[in-house]
Amino acid sequence: MRLLKTTNLLFFCIIFITLIKLNLIGNGFLAFPDEWRHIASGHVLKDLQAGEFKSALATVFSTQGRPVDTIIKTIPNGFQYLSAQILGLEYYESANSFPLFLFNFSVYCLILAVHYKFSKLILKDKTWSLFSVLVLGCLANSYIYLRHGLPYDTSLLLLYFAFYKVLKTSESKNLSFAKALFFGFFTFFGYLAYPGYFLLFVIIGLVFFFNNLEKKELNKRIKLSLVYGIGSLICLAIFEGLSRIAGTSYLASSQELSGTLNQGSFEECFSFLIKYLFQVEKLTGIFILLGILFFVFLVIKNKKKLETIHTIFIITAFVFIVFCGAGYFFQKVILSGRVLHQFFPLLVLFFISACREFIPRENTKTIAIAIFSIIFITNFGIQFWEYKNYSYPRDVSWEFYKKYHPKKIISVCEINKNSWDILPIESDILEKFASKKTNHTIKIINSCSVYPFPGLENYSEYQTARNEKLLFSKSSYLNFVGYKFEGYSIQDRENVGLANLKTKVYIEE
Repeated sequence: MRLLKTTNLLFFCIIFITLIKLNLIGNGFLAFPDEWRHIASGHVLKDLQAGEFKSALATVFSTQGRPVDTIIKTIPNGFQYLSAQILGLEYYESANSFPLFLFNFSVYCLILAVHYKFSKLILKDKTWSLFSVLVLGCLANSYIYLRHGLPYDTSLLLLYFAFYKVLKTSESKNLSFAKALFFGFFTFFGYLAYPGYFLLFVIIGLVFFFNNLEKKELNKRIKLSLVYGIGSLICLAIFEGLSRIAGTSYLASSQELSGTLNQGSFEECFSFLIKYLFQVEKLTGIFILLGILFFVFLVIKNKKKLETIHTIFIITAFVFIVFCGAGYFFQKVILSGRVLHQFFPLLVLFFISACREFIPRENTKTIAIAIFSIIFITNFGIQFWEYKNYSYPRDVSWEFYKKYHPKKIISVCEINKNSWDILPIESDILEKFASKKTNHTIKIINSCSVYPFPGLENYSEYQTARNEKLLFSKSSYLNFVGYKFEGYSIQDRENVGLANLKTKVYIEE
């Protein structure tokens, strides 16, 4: 009876913190340069509608190693086209971003569902598995991409589902050459949604080989792994062939892309995860970090009898350390929040596994889960409220354009170096509704992207004119700590904090 109550409460909490994220709808779309690849999916649909198959293929392979995501994102793009026609909206204005958000939200829910199945497979306990889903849902990293046209969750869902199927088949010792071929193909398909998740792709392949490996079946496992690799190569060959039809090369573009993972600070590769957990995830992150440290002790203690979760941890730690070493010592790659995104479901599982070992008794387990849940949900609530109260300049621009229909909109950035305008209202849109046009002039302050973020010597506060009235002032989204870890260096993050930009709107009276 107590178990039933605990699982019901956990399920209710999961539903609550999931549904409350629907409040994020309508804001943040096209805030980052990477989101402009989402628009490519819309061009694919236009090309297909015009019967230009080769042009559509060329667009699919124009998104720098993300052809699968470009194909998948034609779904929300199609719905954005329909909603724009029905509601009389611009295709990519903020008010028309809801089809993409709902698509992202669906993907997010599926990730939680896969995480539950994955957790139950590993933990073999419904209560701990539900708690694992709750912890993942409370993390800021799990939902900060919901508003944006980015490929991270799409790729994570495909790869995580592939990981689950590989592990489930491995646990049942039901591996076959046909399944190995399919797993290799599907895993690489998931990687083609976002190449930054190459690490998870490698982890899945290593787990496929090492999990439940017995000496007597070593030769068979080697053969199965070769077939797994062939499956990945077949997927690669198909997409390379399609790219050649389009007059380009996926392999060539991937090679160029491999040299672009250099946004951030090489010197913090080994400390980046710790900083992220402390500064972005705050209290929940600290508990996860402590749990992982305890789990390391458990792995060392049980090294003679490794369970599946221990094998996954050793492989994940090895891949992560090698990646960090390549960044720190050879300056080849850099960590970011989006790269860490692929590890968070596993980090949560390691934390839960440590809790399970540390709290084995049923009575103690119920109390501990209740206390942890209160802490994590409270931390989530504080962070979510903070996240909700940042402004996105594109959204602000659309809001005041729709409200005042000014004759002119001017963008001003208080950072005069490394900044570029992202004001969405151009002259053709202003002219489109000429009949509603007023004599107002609107100025949007800090409607810009900045990278790298310079020091305060390049900051100049906007000075208002006498005939200007302040309509709006709110902290810029660039100040959100989770966004600061998306490619900014140590110095950049410090500069963002010092500048403390605000999105402001003035109207000439």
